[in-house]
Amino acid sequence: MDVEPAPRKAIVAFLLDRANSLGMILIIGFLMMITMVLSTVVAYLVT
Repeated sequence: MDVEPAPRKAIVAFLLDRANSLGMILIIGFLMMITMVLSTVVAYLVT
């Protein structure tokens, strides 16, 4: 007896997984940009 999941729930789960992945990529990119800006500011203040 194989029970197949409801197609709507599968689509919602797929979209949530994709949104989660995109959110993590955006957060990592934002943190990298902030790090670069802070590094530039520190380098400017030291010289």
